[in-house]
Amino acid sequence: MIWDHKLQTIVMLTKPVEAGTPKCAIYWPEKVNETLVLKPSLHVRMTYLQYFADFDMRVFEVTDPLQTSEVPLEVKHFFFTSWPDHGVPQFATALISFIKKVRKNYSSNGPPMVVYCSAGVGRSGTYITLDTMLQRMAVTQDVNVYEFVHNMCMK
Repeated sequence: MIWDHKLQTIVMLTKPVEAGTPKCAIYWPEKVNETLVLKPSLHVRMTYLQYFADFDMRVFEVTDPLQTSEVPLEVKHFFFTSWPDHGVPQFATALISFIKKVRKNYSSNGPPMVVYCSAGVGRSGTYITLDTMLQRMAVTQDVNVYEFVHNMCMK
């Protein structure tokens, strides 16, 4: 999906394993400058890694060696590490700082970002709602969380 749609930003809100249960696959290499080969023919090379108190930021270079005419795709990967399964982050400021970091590194003129958690509704919906409300508050004081969530659930 990332390669096919040339998506450049991933927001990950789940740990690969939570409470002993696998939640998502690890689709990136462990170290900077290492490459992970994914099937059918995608290569993911990590070019940057920075650890913060509540999240990690990685940059990947994704290529398909079978499509030599394609330019490598740079993908920014933001992994929020302080959101426990079946819980909430201990401090709201951690999540707000994370959202601001993602926004600072995301071009609204580019393709949409991918936001995911383990089930796809709780953490993802909360992130999308909070991100949208913060953007609206920067422009207007008229925000309606209930209306936004309701409309999002109806789509």
